[in-house]
Amino acid sequence: MLALSRRLVAGLVSGLGVALAAVNLYNAVGVDRSMGTLAIDSVGPFVLAVTVAAAGVVLYRSDLPDEAATAVLLWTVAGAVAFSGTASLVVAYETASDPPLTTSPSLAASAAGGALAGVLVGGYTAQTRARADLVASLQEASADLSAATTREEVCEQGVEIAHRVLGIRLCGVWLYDEEADALVPAAISDPGREDIGGPPTFHRGEGLAWQAYESGESAVYDDLSAADDVYNPETVVRSEMLVPLGDHGVLIFGATTAEAFDDLDQVVAKLLRTTMRAALDRAEREETLREQRRELRRQNERLEEF
Repeated sequence: MLALSRRLVAGLVSGLGVALAAVNLYNAVGVDRSMGTLAIDSVGPFVLAVTVAAAGVVLYRSDLPDEAATAVLLWTVAGAVAFSGTASLVVAYETASDPPLTTSPSLAASAAGGALAGVLVGGYTAQTRARADLVASLQEASADLSAATTREEVCEQGVEIAHRVLGIRLCGVWLYDEEADALVPAAISDPGREDIGGPPTFHRGEGLAWQAYESGESAVYDDLSAADDVYNPETVVRSEMLVPLGDHGVLIFGATTAEAFDDLDQVVAKLLRTTMRAALDRAEREETLREQRRELRRQNERLEEF
């Protein structure tokens, strides 16, 4: 499908909404009608048209791919055409009546309602498709975790997936170190190192990361400046999502803007957590098995010396 840029699509949707709003506003002030008829035929549709124009602004600020945005535009135009076309048939029928009826619907009003319906349907369809594509991409990328043989490799690949597939700029994995009784950094995204510098070590009871690890419950903070027990109150990170990895540690996502993580981010983060926990469990078993084999070889070598 030929895809227009998201910005162009947003402009076209807003332009359609503004045009319909102007026509309905003209009908409201330029035609002498009763208050009830005015509210139904002009004021209500004017509000619907303004909503369509606002939807264009929302679309402009979204992160939908161009193909999904183009689909929203097609739904919007189709809705406007379908509703206004139906209204045209009603007008033609009522005009041909004997005597002619005077309750014909306004074409602009019908188009405004249809355009808004198209925006809603198109937006929902685009979001559903984007969610499905994201989950599929995550599942495909997560297959690489099965090849990891150490916990460090699992952490590095998990961070790479979060950064490359999910588009999360600041992310990292902290693993629990029993000797230090602390969460120590195991893998950090390159942008994360650039923005926060050297990753900290969270000792027992320190920071929100330890709280999430100890409770085993994921947590999302829309604005860290309003949260208690922040490890570094001067941090540039504004939003944070903490996802425990069982006894292994915690997966941390961050952003320099407030309210950066939505419901979809949380769902996908939990899917990544499930995959990483399984990979960490497997890597831990393999590391234990390798250590047992090394110990067995050392014992055999000592026996051969006698």
